Amino acid sequence: MNILEPSSQYSLKFELRNTELSIANALRRIIISEVPTMAIEMVQVAENTSCLNDEFIAHRLGLLPLRSDNVDSFESHGQCTCTEFCERCSVHYRLYKKCPPDLDTCEVTSNDIKLESGQSDENGVMPVRYIDDKGDEEDPVLIMKLSKN
Repeated sequence: MNILEPSSQYSLKFELRNTELSIANALRRIIISEVPTMAIEMVQVAENTSCLNDEFIAHRLGLLPLRSDNVDSFESHGQCTCTEFCERCSVHYRLYKKCPPDLDTCEVTSNDIKLESGQSDENGVMPVRYIDDKGDEEDPVLIMKLSKN
């Protein structure tokens, strides 16, 4: 193993050579299992008039990549002492989108996900915004498309 870049608190770039694929895959799985991650888990749908069912939309939301520099400060819901969801174990978002009458279709993207009112922005858990090599923001992640009406 050859370390390509010095490690920081959250990153390490290395090169693995002359190793069987099964060993490399096992190392990859161990690394992934030890990295703390966050995902959208609980979804409540108040009104859905799209052609996609609620479960499909919830699944798509659960696949969105989230970014937080403070992931270590959160507790998993199973470890938290609260009875419901509190600021130590959860973040609440709102997604509201309606296709304007002057458009035939509109896209619902990860940029449409907003923190619930009263939620603190200090935890910094939001969907990832991708930046290309030139420093321009790339298109957000598409969740679904809505049609007129």
